[in-house]
Amino acid sequence: MKKGLYGLKTTVIVNLAFLIITAMLLLGLVVVKVIEKNLVEQNIRQYLLISRMVEAMMRSEPGGVSRGREDGFTIKLTRYLAYLSNYSEYRWLAIVDANGKVVVHSGRYPKKPDLWSDLVRKTIASNSFGMKLDYSLFSPMKTRPPAVTMAAPLHVFSRKYSALVGCGEMESEWHSINRAISLISFYILMNTLILLVFGLYIFHKRVIGPINKMVESVAMIGEGDRLPLFEETRGNELGKLSGAINIMLQRLEENKKELEHTIRSLEDANRSLNKVQKELVHSEKMASVGRLASGVAHEIGNPLGIILGYLEILKSGQVEESEKDDLLERMEKELSRIKAIISRLLDFARPGKSEIVATDINEIISETCFLVNHQCSRKNIALIRNLRAQNNIVCSDPNQLKQVFLNLVFNAIDSIGSGGEIQLVTYNIEKEKSAGKTRIVIEIKDTGRGIPKENLDKIFDPFFTTKDPGKGTGLGLSVSASILKSMEADISVESEEGKGTTVRIVLDNCEYDAYDQLKG
Repeated sequence: MKKGLYGLKTTVIVNLAFLIITAMLLLGLVVVKVIEKNLVEQNIRQYLLISRMVEAMMRSEPGGVSRGREDGFTIKLTRYLAYLSNYSEYRWLAIVDANGKVVVHSGRYPKKPDLWSDLVRKTIASNSFGMKLDYSLFSPMKTRPPAVTMAAPLHVFSRKYSALVGCGEMESEWHSINRAISLISFYILMNTLILLVFGLYIFHKRVIGPINKMVESVAMIGEGDRLPLFEETRGNELGKLSGAINIMLQRLEENKKELEHTIRSLEDANRSLNKVQKELVHSEKMASVGRLASGVAHEIGNPLGIILGYLEILKSGQVEESEKDDLLERMEKELSRIKAIISRLLDFARPGKSEIVATDINEIISETCFLVNHQCSRKNIALIRNLRAQNNIVCSDPNQLKQVFLNLVFNAIDSIGSGGEIQLVTYNIEKEKSAGKTRIVIEIKDTGRGIPKENLDKIFDPFFTTKDPGKGTGLGLSVSASILKSMEADISVESEEGKGTTVRIVLDNCEYDAYDQLKG
């Protein structure tokens, strides 16, 4: 957080310095231009004064002067021009006639007459002052004073001696402007430093300080606390920010309580849902147990009748000792058969502990076939096993898998009615995007009446059934799908009305390390 404040302070320093320096430079430029204008105007006034002095002297000689004439007045006028040149910046002063020809001059004749001849013609034509400056006095890239040429009209009595022209350099003005620039630069530097320091002090006191306090307060805020409003921020943008943060904290607190309430509600709903799901699974299992029990009763009835017949023979006393042993052995086999049937039914009905273990799919299918074999026999339904899977081990709950297979086989029996065929097929497929890993497919095919196309999307919905009232709960496929989903297995149904149904289940095979761990 401090790093961010330092970044803000640096940004403000840079921007503030830029603005102050820019403002000072613009102000300095204006001042320099004003000084330059005053110096040029002062030089013009000086030159106009010289022209009036020359004009006054020429009026003192009524005869005037002419070009090429060497008399006392001409010599006197030449000396006077030399005197004025020595005490001014014009190293060459000359009087020109109406035709622009030099009549009298003093000083070194300019090397380039074009520098003044055009200006003289314009002055004579307009009868007004004219000036030509090579470049501005304020020219930081120049190392010499600018050359200047001035021409002023002369009026002597009724004759017009055209103009007084002067050529020179604005040396004193150039030095004056440079001294002014140095002074203004120093002034800009000092004012920039003073304003920058003062501005930073005000900024730190009004902005950075309150922000630091706000940051420290936010860092120390506990649950349910509010951000204090500082006096120096009350009523300004930082005060509004503090108020906005307090509103945000209040909303966060409310949202937190609402979220906690929602989480508790979801946890309660999840517990209730799990309880209902377990009850549904158990009720469907009990329905399967009741259906199996009715078939088992008939299956137990045959061996019980055989045993009773053997007992009647033994009670008659007309059996030899060698035949008694044979009868007892047969009775023992029938009793073992009854025990096996009841044991498997009890194993399925017993509410065992749900746990994931290495499960042999072929073994689960065989036990399922044993439990429903009698019902299939009574309805003349062929129960065919085609177990082609090379890897038939999965990591799952065997009791839940057995319940799934029983539900699906019962549905197949109900769909066939009597006289048909049920196939239980297994085979392996390669797992997508996982080289060397396989999945096992279990298909339960029947030759029943099939499912109408419009009902295929509804068969996994709870309480949906096509059976007659009282013959089904509509929970078999729904519970089976829920169990398979918990095992991360896939289930799909293909059916064509009048041709039968195929239910396909796909499970991941156990990897060898997982299989060894579960087996161990």
